[in-house]
Amino acid sequence: GLGFGPPGRTRRGGAAATPTVYQLVNGQPVEMQITVGLTDGARSEISGEGVTEGLKVIVEQITADPPRPFNPARAMAAPR
Repeated sequence: GLGFGPPGRTRRGGAAATPTVYQLVNGQPVEMQITVGLTDGARSEISGEGVTEGLKVIVEQITADPPRPFNPARAMAAPR
């Protein structure tokens, strides 16, 4: 799904948040407020100021933390 969250989410104070995506401009993410249209659950139609067909937007953030291949807290004990 799109990383901006559902249109009905709220911010502090209870006001409804405007869905947001980001466009990369000169190497920096620039916020774009959008309106979400039709969706099939995997792809969504968006519109708003500056949104044009084929526009590439940032919809999620990936952290630089390396994956943890082993989590000792979840290790299974050997059968007795």
